[in-house]
Amino acid sequence: MPYELRSEDPQCFISCMQKQNQLLSTLMTIPVFGLHHEALHYTVKNDSDCLETLMSVIENCQAIHGLEETNKTKELGKWLFITDAENLSDARKFID
Repeated sequence: MPYELRSEDPQCFISCMQKQNQLLSTLMTIPVFGLHHEALHYTVKNDSDCLETLMSVIENCQAIHGLEETNKTKELGKWLFITDAENLSDARKFID
């Protein structure tokens, strides 16, 4: 969000900040270790017995909203799985 918006359109700026704060209040991250880049390209069978990459399986999971690298991804395979409070339990089950 452009900071200039604060002076150009204060109401819009306030509304955007409130929406962002609402989103951030429900955002959850699940740290996962040992998942190296190469592993995301492994082929696995999905629920329909079709072959797809592990990354594709993760991307298709409705409970996971994103996957973020950390400064420890290359060294330890640490990733942050992004979800929200409503989907946290399903996301954890998916990861397990």
